[in-house]
Amino acid sequence: MDKETLRTILENHKKWLFNNSGKRANLRGADLRGANLCGASLRGADLRGADLRGADLRGADLCGADLCGADLRGANLCGAKNITINNHIIIGSTIYTASGFGSKNRTTLGFPHANGVHIRCGCWSGTLVEFRTRILDVYKDDTILHEYELIADLFEARWKREKGNIT
Repeated sequence: MDKETLRTILENHKKWLFNNSGKRANLRGADLRGANLCGASLRGADLRGADLRGADLRGADLCGADLCGADLRGANLCGAKNITINNHIIIGSTIYTASGFGSKNRTTLGFPHANGVHIRCGCWSGTLVEFRTRILDVYKDDTILHEYELIADLFEARWKREKGNIT
């Protein structure tokens, strides 16, 4: 997406948020690789399936933004605000990622919070325990199951290591 189009969408979104005019940002499936969204107010924005690889989201407000299926690999989320997944406020700026695995070779994301890790895999999301149950139900005894089990183990190990640093 070119910078001018993105600027217009963000201006209209800001009006929609604060003045009841303008238009909600529809960035569904948008190519936002490397985009400068530093400090942007993306509250309630539709970012489903957006390519946000390498995007600068430092200080962005993502409250209620729909990130289902969005590719956040390499995105800078340092200081991003109000990232919520199933009513859990995500702590810090680290999002765990595992790319190129599973049934569709997509990216599985882990969002650390005070009580564990919330997983987003495609448009499915849930707790780490729910993820483990789901992969057992869906994949039974195949290679995909083993890949997802390793991802779950890795995300859990990382969360346990960082747990002492979460405030």
